[in-house]
Amino acid sequence: MTCVVSIETEKGVYLGCESLGSNTFTSDNYHYSKIFQVGEMFFGISGSYRVAQALQYSLVVPERGESEDDEAFLAGKLVNHMRLTLEECGCLSQTSAEGTPSVQNMGEASLILAYRDKIYLIQSDFSILRPKSGEICIGSGGYHAQASLFTSKNLDIPPEDRIKLALQCASNYVISCNDDIRVIFIPNEEYEDELEESESVEEEKDTTELESIQLNLFEE
Repeated sequence: MTCVVSIETEKGVYLGCESLGSNTFTSDNYHYSKIFQVGEMFFGISGSYRVAQALQYSLVVPERGESEDDEAFLAGKLVNHMRLTLEECGCLSQTSAEGTPSVQNMGEASLILAYRDKIYLIQSDFSILRPKSGEICIGSGGYHAQASLFTSKNLDIPPEDRIKLALQCASNYVISCNDDIRVIFIPNEEYEDELEESESVEEEKDTTELESIQLNLFEE
């Protein structure tokens, strides 16, 4: 089991996880990250390393039509490609309640998807949801992490630190989570342009200072 946490912000998306892999009685730390990228999409997974590996290395993200909105593309195309990929890789289960048709699902696996400045919850039956809070926590430590995010929401704490606190809370109380934490930031296009402009200004400043130093040396 695990804990993965994500927050939407005005500047982009923060996505964090811990690194423990476990079952009901054993555990170990693994190099394989519970956060991975496929094209322009970032995923965080709980429940199954095999599902993560199948998606990371076998999923081909479908082309998006020019007139398609996010929900139509994700719910109408992406999750169907995910389901077919996982079916080909032998990662799907077939379950049903008494008297109802069986439904393909990912077993205990669930995912957080970060796509174009927004975060989505992909449940085991491939339903895809976007919470109004702009915050998602999944895995065995998800409830503890969600409670931590709630208490820190109105405090003056950077998003990265809020995620770290949430994961630390989960690792402190849930035996299937640890405190080996990784947090990534996925900037949106507007903020990325600001960063590039800022870096360009700094480079020009450094170049000007270097030319000034060289000129002074020459004059001496």
